[in-house]
Amino acid sequence: MTDYWEGIEQFFEPGSEILVARDGEEVLGVLDSLNNRRAAVIGRAAYRRALAQHTYAGRAAQVEAALQGSVRGAAF
Repeated sequence: MTDYWEGIEQFFEPGSEILVARDGEEVLGVLDSLNNRRAAVIGRAAYRRALAQHTYAGRAAQVEAALQGSVRGAAF
């Protein structure tokens, strides 16, 4: 579970890969509606997404690609 912030959906799909609450009342509501099966499904989905798109190796590759693109476009 995380608090709401603009852009969260670019990293995880709210409701299916992560639970989002804006305040304490929403946290309680989410927890009240959660059961073990749903928690496991969401946890597995988040785990798969994190391994597929949010690893240090993946971020390093993105940085390298961005830097290579900026070097190619630079005027020397």
